[in-house]
Amino acid sequence: MLKVYGRPNSSNSAKVFWLLDQIGQDYDLVPAGRGFGPTDTPEFLALNPFGKVPVVQEHKAGGRTFYRLRVAGFANRDD
Repeated sequence: MLKVYGRPNSSNSAKVFWLLDQIGQDYDLVPAGRGFGPTDTPEFLALNPFGKVPVVQEHKAGGRTFYRLRVAGFANRDD
């Protein structure tokens, strides 16, 4: 399951929501960004040192954060 940190009304976050919906990838939205949640905390800055949204986090054993969503990798997954 993916976690997407972003604002529901952000055009940049909307691109990620649209893409994930198109490829049928489930995700949890974590409200973050202007008016929705702080992006200057040490926890958020560990996810994205620039303090910007959207941030996509993949949850697997140990967790792994990435900044570019590889469409081909998710579109062709069998799990």
